Amino acid sequence: MTQKRIVDVHELRRMGVPEVFIDTAQYYAEKGAFDVEPSPALLENTIALCLQELRKKPEADLADLPDPVTAGQVAYAQARDSFSEIKGLGRLPAVCAGSVWYSLANAEPPMLIVENHKHLAPSWWNGKELTDVRVACGKINDFAKTLQRPVCSRVVVLKDPSRYQIEELEQISELHQQATSDVYWISARHAGEFAEVDELVVGDQCVLKMTETPSSPKQAVNLLLNSKVEDPAHAITERVRIRDLMSLSVPVKIGGHLCPEFRGLFTGAAGARNAIQMVVGDIHRPH
Repeated sequence: MTQKRIVDVHELRRMGVPEVFIDTAQYYAEKGAFDVEPSPALLENTIALCLQELRKKPEADLADLPDPVTAGQVAYAQARDSFSEIKGLGRLPAVCAGSVWYSLANAEPPMLIVENHKHLAPSWWNGKELTDVRVACGKINDFAKTLQRPVCSRVVVLKDPSRYQIEELEQISELHQQATSDVYWISARHAGEFAEVDELVVGDQCVLKMTETPSSPKQAVNLLLNSKVEDPAHAITERVRIRDLMSLSVPVKIGGHLCPEFRGLFTGAAGARNAIQMVVGDIHRPH
């Protein structure tokens, strides 16, 4: 009698397997592909034939092309190590760590972030709770760069320039000099529904959203974690919505470099205020 095999979706997600791989496994399980166990001889022959095909010398001279099997093994090992390292950084970084697997499988930003200055004071990024998130983002971006994949994208919803304190402006300058993610700015009045939201989309796995103003960085982290929704369909929908928001926003730093309009501005509080006034005042907006 044939044994019906099922895919343990929750265990695969716990292990950080990308959603796209889980969906594929579920599809083949429903079709009965895993019900009949192949013989050891068939497995060995199949693996040998695949390796033989992968290692065939190409017709053209591609001396610099890495061995695909070795390259895949190296990339997976790097993803596994990055995932484990990021998970150890804290509670919120542990959620972000799953985006490493998304980057391994997709040429898309591992995470999409909406940061609202109405809720999250820029100076809070000096605290341990949010510093750990910055470190996690840096490590995720480092991994993405090794594969020549996009880094995380962050859209900052600005408040009125007059409402920023000097220390906040100085922190904005420092943060944007150090940022490894792609950064976009938009004024609250142009942000639509995102004018009152902080949001984090981790790969195609989950969405974290904060709609109220926290009293501290610790509370902000708790609010985000308590809002976690693990739903691939919802995550993909939110990725599309944030992509649309990015198309309305002003690029500030892309590919590790400040955009021309902002070069030389992030040297202190006065320059940061001028940069904010440019965006909030519609002096520079995409057409």
